[in-house]
Order: sequence, then C-alpha cells, then structure tokens
Amino acid sequence: MGKRVLVAAALASAGVMAQAQGEQELVARARAIHERAITLDTHNDIDPENFTRGCNYTMRLTNQVNLPKMKEGGLDVSFMIVYVGQSNPPQVADAFQPPGYDRAYKAASAKFDAVSPTTAATWTTRC
Repeated sequence: MGKRVLVAAALASAGVMAQAQGEQELVARARAIHERAITLDTHNDIDPENFTRGCNYTMRLTNQVNLPKMKEGGLDVSFMIVYVGQSNPPQVADAFQPPGYDRAYKAASAKFDAVSPTTAATWTTRC
C-alpha cells in the first residue's frame, strides 16, 4: 500500500509540474506575441491638470495611463481623448442651448490648450 501511495504522489507531482511548465510556455508564447504586436489603447480621458511641467504624463501619476506605466506594460500607443460631457437638461437647463455649448467648447479648448505646450516641450525627447 505504501508503494502505491508513493507512486500516486509521484504521478500527481509530475502532473502538477507538467501543468506549471505548460503555463510557463503559454505565458512565454503570449509575451512573444505581445512584443511583436503594436499594442494600443484607443481611449484615455485626459485631465488638463496633468499637463504641466510639474505634473504630466511623463511621470508616474495615480492615473491609469502614463509613460512609465505604458513602458512597463508594453503599451505602444495611447490616444488621449478630449471629452466634455454635457449634463442632462433636467440637471442644467441650458445644457443643449448656446450657453451650454459655450461651456463645453471652453472646457474642450482648455484640454487642448493644456496638451499642446506640454507635448511640444516635454515629450519630443521621450517618445
């Protein structure tokens, strides 16, 4: 009986080792594909406060996407999105009227204005 238990334990151990080796091979194959492919994220909302010399996407910030995290994760391209939502009319009566459009335009312009100088001054040497 002791011999059977020992054989069963050895077979189980070999099975676990083979499964672990199979998982390692699968991870290695996936990493190789990831390294050959262009990896991109097509929608990252931006915050104008993260586009200053003292605080920008070249630094490790608490946001989800920035250059240090992109490099570590193998993300090659990120499309930064200038999105400005408008509240529903019941919440803001003029959301879909000229004053609401003006607020949305100004908010979007502030995001574009924040991105341009920081990109030109900071990222040209990092990308």
